[in-house]
Amino acid sequence: MGIASAFYTALSGLSVNSSSLTVIGNNLANLNTIGFKGSSTTFQDLFSANLGASAFQGNGNPSQVGLGAQVGAVMQNFGQSTFQSTSNVMDMAVQGAGFFYMRLINGGFGHTRSGNFTIDQNGFVVDPAGNKLQGYNRTAAGKIDAAMGAVDIKLPMGETISAVATKAISFTTNLNADVARNESKYTTSVGVYDSLGSRHQLLITYEKTADNEWRYYVWAPDVDPAQTAALLDAGPAAGGHVTALGSNNPPTTLPDNINLATATWGDDYFTLAEGIIHFSSSGAMTHVEPLNLVTGAPAPGVPAGGVPLNATPPAFPNAAAIPGYLDSNGNPLMEIKWSNGSLPHAWDAMAVDDTRMTWTLNTGNIGEPFPLITQTSTESGTSNSSQNGFGAGTIKGLTVDQNGFVIGTFSNGQTFPVARVAMSIFTNNNGLQKVGENIWKETIASGPANIGTANDVGRGSILGSHLEMSNVDVADEFTRLIITQRGYQANSRIVTTSDEMMQETLALKR
Repeated sequence: MGIASAFYTALSGLSVNSSSLTVIGNNLANLNTIGFKGSSTTFQDLFSANLGASAFQGNGNPSQVGLGAQVGAVMQNFGQSTFQSTSNVMDMAVQGAGFFYMRLINGGFGHTRSGNFTIDQNGFVVDPAGNKLQGYNRTAAGKIDAAMGAVDIKLPMGETISAVATKAISFTTNLNADVARNESKYTTSVGVYDSLGSRHQLLITYEKTADNEWRYYVWAPDVDPAQTAALLDAGPAAGGHVTALGSNNPPTTLPDNINLATATWGDDYFTLAEGIIHFSSSGAMTHVEPLNLVTGAPAPGVPAGGVPLNATPPAFPNAAAIPGYLDSNGNPLMEIKWSNGSLPHAWDAMAVDDTRMTWTLNTGNIGEPFPLITQTSTESGTSNSSQNGFGAGTIKGLTVDQNGFVIGTFSNGQTFPVARVAMSIFTNNNGLQKVGENIWKETIASGPANIGTANDVGRGSILGSHLEMSNVDVADEFTRLIITQRGYQANSRIVTTSDEMMQETLALKR
């Protein structure tokens, strides 16, 4: 090997250290880039040539000399970085190995750790370059199903969500066991919604008729009496009807604290359900006995004394219930047609899930009851009431939880997920190709993206209103910078030394 080969060996050293300096410079340039992952350079030697005519020494060992160095790999560091809290509700950070899955504005798909997202004018969630975040949107049925495949996340900004009619009401009530029979009534109420989102008032009146027995009446204003009566007559509760309780002829069961002539919610109230609740001597509800609205007699199919809640075997084999009066857990059913043209709460023999309204007295099952109404020697009162309907509303605020659900808060008081963020994960992250704008693309080396949701198969969780900072360590980069500088200087000395030796060789001719 001649002196000239030393020049080229040193030049290879200068080249690889220059490449390392470029990588270090890129790391430091992206010190404050959201979601940036630093890289490091590793070297490897070039092919070694035989020294002399023989490839081996006399003892059999190879006799070789190296020809320099080359860049072996530029490895990306996908280690977790720190998080910065922000005030932007759509900022997100990945805690784990996953990536945000993006549909790129110039076509195709990419993956990023940079979660500085905003909502565009059409409701799509986009990054600063306009790439659209992928995920799973809420369907018209109110479900978010990851099995349907990831699509552009579109949030219902400015849209009005439809009202949902009330299908169940409940009260946690105590009735005073010490009141005299037929001399005291207790009334409570709850606001319910129809299919148009209009709010109506339902009232429940209890009247003690015997020891451990209370008669209940469900009242409502604003119903369409003729059509509600028609629902009852056409349904399984045939023969029932709606009784108008006008101020000119108030029935004897009229609640004491309601003046129908000046009622807040209308001039007329109508009975929608009637029956008797039976209690044990310890004050626990034991039986429910629905009554026919016309005759006042027990409803067809109701056993003497009412339906026992703790029956064994269940009082309703095969969930047969008492058609039109009680569901399979002993809860009263109501059929209502409001006067504003909304869809009725009605029994439908063809429907799998009819729209009758249920008054939940028993939150358990027949045989294992958990009644909400008790009778004790304390003042009658209702500690809690609930219903599951709501009016129309628009979105007021958003949050993102650790499972990637984008949760909307609406003007009607409802809070529920409107979308879920999709995430990707790879077998070999170092096989991903950087394409700029904080985007990686999959390659053969990385393997295909595994798309799914947060907190599943190692994708990690999502932190809302946070951003993941660059994972570049300044101290580490400065250390590498010094080492790279020294490597470059050392190789430059080889060049100058080889030059001097070459000059000495040329001087031999003088």
